[in-house]
Parts: sequence; C-alpha cells; structure tokens
Amino acid sequence: MKENCLGSSFNSKNELDDEEEYPPEMTEFLDLISPFESHSHLQEVLLNYFSKEGEDAYKNTRCLTILFYLDLLLGLEFCEFEVPQSTILWKARYYMIHNQLLTSNACFLQDKSIEYYQKYLEINDIEDKVTKAYLWIEYSNCLLTFYKYSRAEEALENARELIGLRLKLTGKLGKRTKYQSFDIPQLVLNIESESVDEFIHPEERPIEDVKPLLDEGEGEFEEIKCAHRDVKMDEDSILLDKVKLKDEERTVDASLSDQIYINQFVYNELKSQANEYDLQYERINAYIEKVLERSHNWLVFSMSLFLRSKNEQEKLKTRERSMIQMQTLVDQFNDEEPGLGERARYMFTSAYPFSWNLKLQLGYSYQSIGVYMSAFELFQECEFFEEATQSLILSRRVQQAEEYIETIIEKYGETPRILCLLGDIKRKEEYYEKAWELSGRKNAKAMRALGLMKFQKGQIDESIECLKLALEINKLYPSAWYTLG
Repeated sequence: MKENCLGSSFNSKNELDDEEEYPPEMTEFLDLISPFESHSHLQEVLLNYFSKEGEDAYKNTRCLTILFYLDLLLGLEFCEFEVPQSTILWKARYYMIHNQLLTSNACFLQDKSIEYYQKYLEINDIEDKVTKAYLWIEYSNCLLTFYKYSRAEEALENARELIGLRLKLTGKLGKRTKYQSFDIPQLVLNIESESVDEFIHPEERPIEDVKPLLDEGEGEFEEIKCAHRDVKMDEDSILLDKVKLKDEERTVDASLSDQIYINQFVYNELKSQANEYDLQYERINAYIEKVLERSHNWLVFSMSLFLRSKNEQEKLKTRERSMIQMQTLVDQFNDEEPGLGERARYMFTSAYPFSWNLKLQLGYSYQSIGVYMSAFELFQECEFFEEATQSLILSRRVQQAEEYIETIIEKYGETPRILCLLGDIKRKEEYYEKAWELSGRKNAKAMRALGLMKFQKGQIDESIECLKLALEINKLYPSAWYTLG
C-alpha cells in the first residue's frame, strides 16, 4: 500500500540519486517509508515527529504520511519554479490542522498559523466578496482556537460586512410546548442579506427526521445514506421540535454564505461566553433554528446540528436530544454518502471537529449526567487514557483505574503520558519526575503537574521552578500562569 501511495522512487534510500540533499531528520523518514517497515513503526515515528512543545499528537490519527509530505512541500523555501501565493494560505491551514492533532494548543503553531493568515489577507486582493468573507471567517476560527476572542470578533465582523448580512432578533407570538393553550412572545431571528449564492449544492435528499425514516421501514439506522440525521424531540417531551409561530409569514432564507457566517458567530458565542442563562440559550437557539430551516451543504448543516447539541446539553429538558444528536453525528462519519467533495468543500470555513473530537464531546456529555462507565467505554475505545481514567475515578473505582493504567503500561510500555496518569492517581511526585526524565525534559505536563502538587504542599519555591520549566516549553496554559501569580 505504501508503494502505491508514495511511488517506486521511495522504496529504498539506496535508490536516491543524491541523499545528501535531505537533512538528517528527513533521511530517517525516507528510511522508514518503505514496504519493508511495519505500519506501527512508521506511525510511532510520525507521532513523535508531529508532537510539539510537549503535546502529543492523537495516537490513532490516520494518513499521517500524507501530512508529513505536506509539511515537506510547504517547507520548501527555494524552488526552481515559482511558488504560488496560495501557498501562504495552505501553510496557515496546515499549522491549524497540525495544532488540532495535539492534546493542547502549541505556541509555535499558534504564531505560525496567525502569521500566515494575516500575511495572506494583506497581500491578496480578492475581488469576490464572498470568497474574501470566507477567508475572514476562517481566520476568525483560527483566532478563536487560540482564545483571542476580541480579534476573532473583529475578523467575523469584517466577514459580515463583505457578505452584506444584517441580523435582527425580534419577538413573535407562538408556542414552545405541546400543551401550550395560548401564544406568548418567542425569540426569532430575521435576516436581510445582499448575498446571492451562485454555487449552491443542495442535498440529494431533503432534511428528514431519523425516526420517521425508521418507522416507514426504509431500513436500519446504519443504512440511511445521505439524509441528515436531525434528531427530533422524544415523544414524551413537552417541548416542540421548534417554535410554532402564530403567523407563519414568509421569511428570507439564509443563503449558504449566511449559514456559514451564522454558524461561526454561534460557535464564537458558545466558546467565549459561559452558557449559564436561559436568555443566552434562547438567543443561540434562534440563530441555529434559522440555519436548520434549509440545507445547502452537508458539512455546514452538520455543524449547525453540532452547535445545537452543544447549546442544549446543559438544559434538563433538551439534554437527552443533545446526547442522541451527538451520537448520530459520530455515526454519520461512516455513511457512504455524501462523497468526499461535498463533505470537504467548506471544511476550513466550518469549525466542524474531527471524528475523535466528536467522540470526546459525547464522552463528556455522558460524564455530565453521571453515566461514567459509558463514558469510560467510549474513551477506552478511542484510547483517550486520561479521560478514561478520570471516568473511573469519578465513578469511585480508583482501584480499577490503577489496574487500567497497569494494563496500558503492559501494552505500550512506560511513556511520559502514562506515567503522568499514574502520578495523578497515586499522588506521588516520583512518577512526574520519571516522566520528565523519560521525555528528555520535554514533557511540559509532567512539570505542570509536579509544580501544582508542590504548590498544594506549600513548597512554593520548588513549585515556581517547575512551572517556569513547563511554561518554557508551552506557554499556552493560563492555569500555570495564574498559579505563578
């Protein structure tokens, strides 16, 4: 398979005409990417390569070889051919994808992705307003990933002006529950847009509910190919699926560019503000329902469903639908349709998470309602060791958590990450110190955990020294800065 992907010229390093052209670290990879090396060995080396500032790449990431080649191509500074301007944009996107593979944000990847996005927006005079708006939305998502909320809001405002979109929350009489006998004011979103999408890809099948499809005998749940899995409220719920307005007047439909903007706006709201009040829930719900009125693209619509699930997960009456919706979003990754072109068309302008991040969110939802063992099983399947161990501890199975870590050590050996887990459970400094040495003094988590433990014991000077070592490796940990004071 490697030969088919990489070509015969990479079968062996002896076939290279001039091996000295490659740096030593690249030569090591050229030795590895041959059909004679095991896949697990190659995966292990690539995971080490993509680890950054003490943050590990997700263990089960697929196609790391392709990402490695992309790194090589984008890293070429001097070429015999002219490098296109779009290379700057692809560098920014590469650093963003690289960052998403890690257990936490990396300072180097943050600086590089923001730098290249800024550079491309400055030098590239794009005439098409919608295309430029998409770039600003993409840039806004980058800033939001690294918690730069004010700048993300400014970038999003630039996108809104380019699209020519005006949003207005207003009240209309309607019903929210099934047994409501009179109409009361409901919060809804009205839009005015100058954007006219010339290139819209409607779904092959309209938006449908999962349950009616099953009731009509259209096959098992897994066989639903291209219908959006929009989960409705349970029959026993008193809430309607959406607000039923008294006067169903014709409103302006959100175009594709409008939907992409609204999704990013809602994502910004959810990430930058704590969803603690009913008013904020209603505000966000009004935005999401506007997008869910019509589907233009699989990924954009799925992003809206994801945002609705996030918005509903803290409310008692909607928590069940939130979890079922998250599960269906996880399941639809395995659907045969729509194809890759439809799924990937707006992947950079939509902040839709990777499949394992969706599973992580689902596991957190299980934890939030006390279903710890279901969360443990999900985390264990995805090899999220820290979260799986945390689920066992929350369920008061400390002994089982220790046994679980011992089985991980038997399978993978002692690694800095696993030793830190053992330190978290047994509350012993020696495990963090061993993890620090085993990583070649590069594992920031070991020093952070050790510093916090020493702080709790009142060993202030030693705590400061540990936290400073950790922050020298990765500066993007507010809790460490806060402890330093």
